[in-house]
Amino acid sequence: MNAVVHLLCGLNGAGKSRYAKTLPVVRFSLDQLMLRRHGLRFDDPAYPALAAAAREQLWGEALAQLNRGHAVVLDWNLWSRRLRREWSQRALTAGFAVQVHYIRVSVEVAVQRALARVDGGSFALTENEVRHLAGLFEEPDAREGLPLLVID
Repeated sequence: MNAVVHLLCGLNGAGKSRYAKTLPVVRFSLDQLMLRRHGLRFDDPAYPALAAAAREQLWGEALAQLNRGHAVVLDWNLWSRRLRREWSQRALTAGFAVQVHYIRVSVEVAVQRALARVDGGSFALTENEVRHLAGLFEEPDAREGLPLLVID
């Protein structure tokens, strides 16, 4: 798994962070950094700019690990084709392989898992928020041209 950038996607509440913790790689969690540093929700108007800066910081730290030969997982939701393309291109341009992991669960399972969160390392979500965000999610497929591992 050396020098591979693992990218995660799936419904909010699917279990991406839980899954990421099982990989033998260095993990970079946007939610943990944002909650620890800013303590605000993803729907706060200040969130987008702060999250963009946090992703850049995490990417810099990930590159340092990759350059040491360590695989990394970017533990933030690449829920759209555009985001998957952007982050895979960053990794490929930097000379590293990419693996997309799609944590595939039903909306009902995502709702149950989101409501059961107690770890404090992920954002708390209501059922309505999970369902709303599920409507925005773009399911990955082979047409994106990225190595895709589907986790059911």
